[in-house]
Amino acid sequence: MAAKKGKGKKTKSPNKNKTKLFPTPSQLKGSAKAVREGSASIEICDGVFFNPEMEFCRDVSSLAVGAIGEKIDVCDAFCASGVRGIRYEKENDNVSSVTFVDLSQKAMKCARKNAKRNKMKKANFVRDDINRFLYANPAFDFIELDPFGSPAPYIYDAVRCFSRLKKTGYLSLTATDMAVLCGAHPSACLKNYGAKPLDNEFCHENAMRILLGKLALVSAEFGYGISPLFCISRQHFLKLVVKLERSAEKAVQCVRTLGYASWCSKCCYREQGKFPKHEKCECGNAFENAGPMWLGEIGNAEFVDRMALLNSSRDYRNKHELLALLELLKSDILLPAFYYNLHGIAKRMKASAPRQLAVLAALRAKGFKAELTHFAFNSIKTDAPLIEIRSAITKAGAKNKTNERVH
Repeated sequence: MAAKKGKGKKTKSPNKNKTKLFPTPSQLKGSAKAVREGSASIEICDGVFFNPEMEFCRDVSSLAVGAIGEKIDVCDAFCASGVRGIRYEKENDNVSSVTFVDLSQKAMKCARKNAKRNKMKKANFVRDDINRFLYANPAFDFIELDPFGSPAPYIYDAVRCFSRLKKTGYLSLTATDMAVLCGAHPSACLKNYGAKPLDNEFCHENAMRILLGKLALVSAEFGYGISPLFCISRQHFLKLVVKLERSAEKAVQCVRTLGYASWCSKCCYREQGKFPKHEKCECGNAFENAGPMWLGEIGNAEFVDRMALLNSSRDYRNKHELLALLELLKSDILLPAFYYNLHGIAKRMKASAPRQLAVLAALRAKGFKAELTHFAFNSIKTDAPLIEIRSAITKAGAKNKTNERVH
């Protein structure tokens, strides 16, 4: 609602949140012309894509850019309104310049207008196909790939761009083709990523590891090894920030990190290895296999700590939610691959749904590491074997019944 004439002049509170001068993304309507997001003021242009629901993704991505620390020249591919590149430059002192690239003439006009609106000093604008542009311009330290759908068609030229001049590079990938990566369309996953997915209870982690596996293989072709710095799965998208380092030895090590996940739909047992180890589970049910995929760590705990420190100093709308996510990410990084859905296991046990904290407490009491995960609600990560998880679920269920009788 617009303020009454003259009201703004009477209100001089120094604590008034300046973001109220603009509608929040959730309030954004077709008639709105501008929105403040993070440190940027973005004009919404007709015919140019802008998704207000991805503010959280842009928040966490900007934290990752700042956590890199070293000076970087950024390429914002598929820039559309320019919101990502603008925020990266305004919120991070280590961003030297941003080059905005989009094939749309309307997007280029909009990005220019928004860069000027935000008083960007070192901004370049190129209307071109991103693969063609990257092929001819090996001048970037950080490439942002945020396409509609799969980033797979653009990974090859992005990595090749680094390989011309750079010993290291940073690649930021957004994937919104979750139905493909999570197993709803396995043929499309084989075609796009060269991997078989699993439509199961830990499909979101499979999806992330399949994308990392694709990146590892492409990077190895150019003599690069990869180090995932920060990876999340949220709602309908994956967001990955990965460091590439030129090293034939590391490239080989990364390829050797690829393997397969085997899963039993009957009892929820899972195992991993360079190749599928067994045809059947101990319960007698046939395994379902997924891969090849990345079986290494999916982030860097120290890097996530730097992101959390930056978050504490920024006035993001999502500040508290970001902190909670970053805390969960460290557990996902440090604990073994593939989370456990407690409700799924309890259902197969014909047991009542357990409380997560009670299961965690039971596992920790036996000396196992066990934490919540950012991947899915009612799920945990642990180094405990399935038999111990089932025992903890039974114990947690019995405790719940005892508490119910007491009350």
